[in-house]
Amino acid sequence: MADRATTGWRRQSETPLAVIREVNDRDVPRLEALYAEAVSRQADAAVPAAAPPDPQEWLKGKLRRGFNFVAEETGRLVAHLVLVRVGDSAEMSIFVHPDVRRRGIGTALLRVALDQARDMDLRHVWAAVSPGDRAIQQTLAHLGFVVSRQTETSMVMALSL
Repeated sequence: MADRATTGWRRQSETPLAVIREVNDRDVPRLEALYAEAVSRQADAAVPAAAPPDPQEWLKGKLRRGFNFVAEETGRLVAHLVLVRVGDSAEMSIFVHPDVRRRGIGTALLRVALDQARDMDLRHVWAAVSPGDRAIQQTLAHLGFVVSRQTETSMVMALSL
C-alpha cells in the first residue's frame, strides 16, 4: 500500500457520496427547511425559476402532483428534482443547495429523472431556468437540452426524449 505522504491523499479530501432516491413522507419537513434556508440567503437564485414567491405552497403542489427525487448526503437533503407530467411531456424543476453545487450531484439527479421520464414514455421534458444561471444552462445543454423560449426574465430549455 502506498504511503499517504507520497500519494498526496489526505483524509479531508474525501467526498461523501450523495444518495439519490424518491421522496418519502419523512422528507417533507426537511425539503421545506432546504428551501427556507436557500430563500433566507437571498444572495442566490434560491428556488427554481418557475417557483412563486411562497416556496412552501409551491413545494406542496409539486409533492402532490409530481414525481419527486432528492439527493441526500450524510443524512442531509442537498438537492430536489420534480417532474410534473403534462400529457406526453413533463415540466422539470431542480434545486441544488449552493454548498454542494459543482460536484456532479445535480447532473446525477438530472440523469435519474431523465431515465424516469423515458420509463414514463414521455416525449419531452422542459425546465424554466433563470437567464443568468449559466451553470444550469450549461449542464442542461450538456445533456441535450436546447433553448426553446427566452425572455428577459426567464428561459425555457427543452429536451426531446
